[in-house]
Amino acid sequence: MDYHKTLLSTTVLILAMSLVSCSDNRAVRLRYEAERLYYQADRQMKDAASAPEQSRTAIRKSAADAYGETLEFSLSVLDSISSTEHPVEHREIRYLAFQSANRLASLYFRARSFDTCVSILSRLLDKTSYEGAAQVTTSISLGRALQASDRWDSALTVYQGAMENHYPPVDDSGEVVDVLFMLPLHIFQIVNSVGDTSAAMGHYEKAEEYYRSLAALEPGGKVVTAAHTALARLYHETGRWESVISELRQLRDSTGENPIAIRVNIADIYARMPNCVDSAVAMYESLLSQLEPADSLYRPRLKFKIALMKMEKGDFVDAREILIDLKRNYPRYYGTTPLVQFTIARAFERLERWNRAETEYKYLIEKYRGSERAMATYLYLGDHYRDMGRNDEAQKWYREAEGYYDEIAVRGAGTLIEARALVFKADLYRRWDDYQRSAELLVTLFNKYPQSDPGRSGLLKAAAIYRNELNQPERADSLIGRLRSMLLRPEEGWGT
Repeated sequence: MDYHKTLLSTTVLILAMSLVSCSDNRAVRLRYEAERLYYQADRQMKDAASAPEQSRTAIRKSAADAYGETLEFSLSVLDSISSTEHPVEHREIRYLAFQSANRLASLYFRARSFDTCVSILSRLLDKTSYEGAAQVTTSISLGRALQASDRWDSALTVYQGAMENHYPPVDDSGEVVDVLFMLPLHIFQIVNSVGDTSAAMGHYEKAEEYYRSLAALEPGGKVVTAAHTALARLYHETGRWESVISELRQLRDSTGENPIAIRVNIADIYARMPNCVDSAVAMYESLLSQLEPADSLYRPRLKFKIALMKMEKGDFVDAREILIDLKRNYPRYYGTTPLVQFTIARAFERLERWNRAETEYKYLIEKYRGSERAMATYLYLGDHYRDMGRNDEAQKWYREAEGYYDEIAVRGAGTLIEARALVFKADLYRRWDDYQRSAELLVTLFNKYPQSDPGRSGLLKAAAIYRNELNQPERADSLIGRLRSMLLRPEEGWGT
């Protein structure tokens, strides 16, 4: 894709248009020409979608050239059209410039030509001004291009400008503009996840201030509800449980009550807090007694949560009885929740009935084959025997685990099932102190699935291994930079 080669043909077009009569029809003619160029580019993009794979690259390149030609033409003629005398034509040509620039930038982004992407969007913003959704879309896209090119400080400046220029983050109909609204929380999560503690605290405070100001707006608005939800997530990230509960209690339905999902979340927070197990159990039991027929799906979930709290308290017999009841009377929930079976096995283990516990663990592996819990159980059993000093049995489980992960990865090739299997295989290599192979596998995982949670968490683990086990801090820093450049899912949110 050669963006600059379109300039010559565009110049010829502009010269031709300058020969058109200077009558009032000139603005209409220029708009028509911009539309013709744009729809020609659009048609080529549609052709690419249905073309044979071997032809798509060439067609997309041609479409990129056409979008570039439309952009240059539109920007060049805007100055010659009075926005006062011809407001409709001026507005429509400006919109075609916006559409062309964003679609062209999207193509260059997917081709990983981030600097060209930045150049296109910067030029669009320099040459003309936008308001509302167009301004937000272009600014956020520019920020993501900067972020992807590892110019994090510049990206932050653009993001901050977008938030300041479009506050509160709602559109003309009062709907929350998610891509803008979520920025403060996402920025904090990015900086926090890469281990920059000092910077993370600064962005935490900025996010809290941003959402607090939105929460203080006129009660009842959608942005106020969204702000309380965002604050709850922010506090959850930092373990401020009382504050999470306070924000969740602000989320009420049309009757003025907390919806059942929110009340369950509040009970879950109590379950996390020190010395609050009894309070959590009481809340779960109260919720069970209040369930309406329409809320029946919550019944097995709440029973299971009570069983987990019983396990936490050491009431293993009571917990086991609840779990067996779930297995017998809620087969659909049991069949889709491997953690229930794991907890059954764990209850027998805590009651010092290891042979029965091991049988239940093996049953989990077979019944929920390919699940994360099944893959984790292999390592759990290996670790159990290792900690008991029974190394031969530990290695037997570890070797079986390696074969199991390879089998699952092959069966789930190209999917997140494979990604999760690779994560567990890398964890296995760490248990064997094979740090080099573990780190290399995690980097391979990220390269294959860069937009997935397993891929991103895997890259963080790889960076930690290079830093702490392999004494390669430069390699660790490089991986962290790659991760930071992708954490806002920059392939999403482009103008279309």
